Amino acid sequence: MTNTTRTTFENETTLLSLYNLFKNSGDALRTRQTFNLLKKYQDERFDICFCGHFSAGKSSLLNELMNEDILPTSPIPTSANLVSISHGTPEIQIVYWDGRLVSFKPPYNIEAIKQLAKNGEEVSEIRVKTNANFPPHWGLMDTPGIDSTDPAHQAATEEAVQLSDLIFYVADYNHMQAADNFHFLKSIQALNKPFHIIVTQMDKHHEAEITLKEYKHKVEQGLASWGLHPLTISYVSIYNQKSPINELDQLKQLLYSLQQTAKPSKAIDPAVINDLISAHKEWFKSLDEEKVLEDEKRLENVNTEVLESTIPTFLSKKEQLEEALSHWEQQIQEECARTIKSAILMPYETREAAKAFLEAYQSHFKVGLFSTKNKVEKIRQERLDQFHKRLLEHVMILKTQTADTLSKAIEKLIGKHEEITQATNKLSFTLESSLLVSLIHQGATLSGEYVLQYTEDVSETIKKALRRSVLDILNQLKPTIEQGLSEELQKVETQLLELKDQVEAWQDLEEIKQRQAAYFETVERIERGESALSADELKTVAETLDALDVWTPEQLPKAFRKEPKISGQERNTEDENEGEKEDVSPSVSLNLFHQEKSTDQWITIFDNAAGQLRPLKGFQEYVTSLERKSDRLQHQTFTIALFGAFSAGKSSFANALIGRRILPVSPHPTTATINRILPIDETHKHETAEIQLKNEQDLLREINDILKSFKQSIQEIDELDNVLSKVTDSENERMTFLNAAAAGWKSLKAHFGTVLHVSLEEAHAFIADESKACFVEMANIYYDCDLTRQGLILVDTPGADSINARHTEAAFHYIKNADAILYVTYYNHAFSRADEEFLIQLGRVKDAFELDKMFFLVNAIDLARSTNESDEVKHYVQDRLLSFGIRHPRLYGVSSLLAIRAIEASLTPEQKASLQAQSGIDDFYEDWMDYIQNGLRGQLVAQGVKEIQQVQTLLRDFLDNASLSESKRKALKQQIETEFEKAKQSISANEVSYQTRLNDAIEEYYLYVKKRVVQRFLDEFTRFFNPAVLQRGKTASKKELLTQCLTECLEFLSFDLDQENRATFIRVESFMDRLIHEKQALLSSSLEKIGKSWLLHDKEKQPWKTAHIVSSLLDIDPKIYEPVFKYYKNPKQFFEGNGQKIFREALKEQLSQNIDHITEKNKQTVQSHYNQQWQLRMEELGALNTQDLTTQYQQKLEALESNHEQVTQYQNIAANLARHLQG
Repeated sequence: MTNTTRTTFENETTLLSLYNLFKNSGDALRTRQTFNLLKKYQDERFDICFCGHFSAGKSSLLNELMNEDILPTSPIPTSANLVSISHGTPEIQIVYWDGRLVSFKPPYNIEAIKQLAKNGEEVSEIRVKTNANFPPHWGLMDTPGIDSTDPAHQAATEEAVQLSDLIFYVADYNHMQAADNFHFLKSIQALNKPFHIIVTQMDKHHEAEITLKEYKHKVEQGLASWGLHPLTISYVSIYNQKSPINELDQLKQLLYSLQQTAKPSKAIDPAVINDLISAHKEWFKSLDEEKVLEDEKRLENVNTEVLESTIPTFLSKKEQLEEALSHWEQQIQEECARTIKSAILMPYETREAAKAFLEAYQSHFKVGLFSTKNKVEKIRQERLDQFHKRLLEHVMILKTQTADTLSKAIEKLIGKHEEITQATNKLSFTLESSLLVSLIHQGATLSGEYVLQYTEDVSETIKKALRRSVLDILNQLKPTIEQGLSEELQKVETQLLELKDQVEAWQDLEEIKQRQAAYFETVERIERGESALSADELKTVAETLDALDVWTPEQLPKAFRKEPKISGQERNTEDENEGEKEDVSPSVSLNLFHQEKSTDQWITIFDNAAGQLRPLKGFQEYVTSLERKSDRLQHQTFTIALFGAFSAGKSSFANALIGRRILPVSPHPTTATINRILPIDETHKHETAEIQLKNEQDLLREINDILKSFKQSIQEIDELDNVLSKVTDSENERMTFLNAAAAGWKSLKAHFGTVLHVSLEEAHAFIADESKACFVEMANIYYDCDLTRQGLILVDTPGADSINARHTEAAFHYIKNADAILYVTYYNHAFSRADEEFLIQLGRVKDAFELDKMFFLVNAIDLARSTNESDEVKHYVQDRLLSFGIRHPRLYGVSSLLAIRAIEASLTPEQKASLQAQSGIDDFYEDWMDYIQNGLRGQLVAQGVKEIQQVQTLLRDFLDNASLSESKRKALKQQIETEFEKAKQSISANEVSYQTRLNDAIEEYYLYVKKRVVQRFLDEFTRFFNPAVLQRGKTASKKELLTQCLTECLEFLSFDLDQENRATFIRVESFMDRLIHEKQALLSSSLEKIGKSWLLHDKEKQPWKTAHIVSSLLDIDPKIYEPVFKYYKNPKQFFEGNGQKIFREALKEQLSQNIDHITEKNKQTVQSHYNQQWQLRMEELGALNTQDLTTQYQQKLEALESNHEQVTQYQNIAANLARHLQG
């Protein structure tokens, strides 16, 4: 940034002051951004940024516009770093992440530079300086693809957009309408950045598929639906520049015009400065983020206003408890003593009774004139009882009062305890009548004074006894009381520590607030133009900036540094299925026989064998089985499922296989239905179709599933228009389906749930027009051609990125049940995220199938400019497939366009053959038909051959037994009976161990399911929670944005978990098939050891009833995750602080618990579901095996009784079977 004469501009002083502030505070990202802005404006540079998806053609376009082949171009992702182009002495600088700078002078080693441009791991930026056809003070930037998930790439693209004065957004012909394009364009429009759109690779356009006018209309319609307003839209082709539809010259003219009119700005937009300051403030706050979070956590549910006044209260309580622990016994005794002392045991009536009692016990007491000893004793007893009764009433009251006082005093100290209640209930004093008599003073004369003395003596005696009883109880409860007091004291001391901790946390927060307020005052002074630097200081900063051009790693913002990936971020295909190795079986070889026989020949062989065996007793099972195989060879159909992302060319490839354009083809998403192309029959004529429409209930459920994300629902479909008027999120991809349903339901409502019989031409609207296709369950097209005459049914599915739940279920059905899977990807854009998700699912289940039934096709291979380029693309695809767990894929480069031209165009036979060869279809078709004939049909033939060989063994056994002498027959009969009993016993062996292995396998599968889903969350976290996403909505609250991100994350993880469940179903069923095969093989081995020629007839593999997902991650209320939101403060914090890590770990912990819960529920259901089927299958298999052995037992015995005529018959049949099988 060296200038001999400095250029000044408005706000320069402010920006220099901010640069110094950011640098000194350690805000590396804002320092770098401010530096780049200063450089841009001091150099008076007008910056144009080129953005777009990987492989959209940005680099090719820039090479063309510069008229220099500098940037690497390829159909696969190449530019892995930021490329900036400016005017100057020709030079290319390579800036590494570690701060190194390497310069290349002309003549350039172009290939070396291109390789460096692909090296995003080491190279951060490539700077190209040129003086050819490039105006001074212009800067062009080529960014990494916007779909890159690398945070450094994202940050580089965001910074380039921030610096740009004008943006050219580049999208390729087939992916112009991708949602990612619209999201990105929406974000740059929100920044008030003017932008143009360039649609590249227009050489892919074919007027026969869609007119140019219609294509442009759909592009404009898509942009309008998102509220996007580009300045212009250019449609260009680099490789076919002579095409009449190519607007490359107009684009060049636009750029030339910009050179003449576009001028660098003389002032920095205040909004940019405000944005920098706002972001810096958030960054500065994030420095104390962990401390603030820690302190806030310490202050949760704490009223800080009363916090300081609470401590004295607890200190007082602590002192009281310490006092109580030392003097509790004395305090309680004194309290009980007061209760006892204040009690009145001798009120007036009781004293009078005491007086009468004392009077009767006077020595001279007489009863009347005729007093007798008996009369005196009787009166004395009566008066004693009366006194005792009255006194006892008051004693009982005192006892209760004392017990209550004692209980309350203890409870006041340590709270209620059952032990206290039981102990205080034992407080007692037994008032015996003899005590009252014993306290009389002998010889005392009855007087008022003596009565008072006596009653006082009685009262004190009773009270003394109660005090003693209290002491006994306290001694008994002493351990409990002292333990309770100690625990309470410890609790209060802990609370005091917490309070002191809370006060400290509160003081910390106040200190942080004050420090931030003081710092922000300095920032605001700079913002107001009151520079915080002197003139000399400003000059020093400016000179320092002039000398700086390359940033060292320490100077780089954290977001721009290359960090190690989270463990597991790259899929380890070797360890992916650790613990599931029992689930992997080698594919069956396709070449089953050395001799080559046609299908018709095998049909004849099987028919002949069945006919030969039909008269023989005991061979009926073989006859039925061979007849069934013959029939299947004649009439069997094979389902071929086509998969791939939208616009990958599935429909055009299907047309190439069929040999005619019978499915609609468009560069925009079309296939919204499941289309099947079937052979004709008596009831279905050539070029007719059946359109199965959804019923109203299913359609309503589907609509409500989508409306749920908008917090809406309907009861009737006619409410949809009204509900959609309330939905403001026009950007949501799901709106396409809802708008289509709203537009078309009235015209088709009368036909819901029915099948429409239409012509092929009429079927096109139901296949491609979303306003009709959204109501279609399935479209069956009947077409007579070479493909369908071989019994092949071709299923063209919706794109792998279809959001439709029914499409996901249908995809699983075809993955599991289709006889072959063809996955089509497009040459220029190998895999989107939707592709990746689908391919991961294929990788999960690939090895669970008996045959490798997957074929992968790179369509539009004709776009390759050389054999090396096409090989490079295929190698790239192969490597990517391996990363998804798909090893040794059958991979083909094809061109459906050339294949269709070879069929339809008016060409010579030689020209057609040449086009057909270039299309690559023949190579694929040859392998594919070999798979059909030797793989699918070959399996059936191999089973039939094995059955004939088993029959030959049984016939030989029969003939051997029939040739024995009479004496040997008798001995053999006994041996056969013994062997038969042993054979029957061996059938039920090891039943329990197999079921245990099944359950162990299911346990292990789900253990790894949980691990993989949690790892996917870690791998994909930044896809859902990143600054770009969280800054989409400027008006939405933080909670709303986080909720939106969380919803998308949960939907993704729920989908991934559901896919894992579906893959597990396939694994379990495959495992059960192998268990049965192993069981039968072991049984056959056991039978061989028992005796000669005991055979089990091969049983046809029966399909299992697949389990269902019973619990989904979306079943859990998402509010359970909201406490995690507190760890998010602002978007900048995610890249520059520890907020992202803290947030991710907290969310992971909650998710792990929920995933555990969901997987456990599904695991239990799967175990129950498949255990029931296993038990039934074992019963059926046992019965069939027993039947096999019984039949053979009867055959062996029959052979011992056979006659010459039977022997001759068996010999002839054996010879015929051998001759036909070998011939």
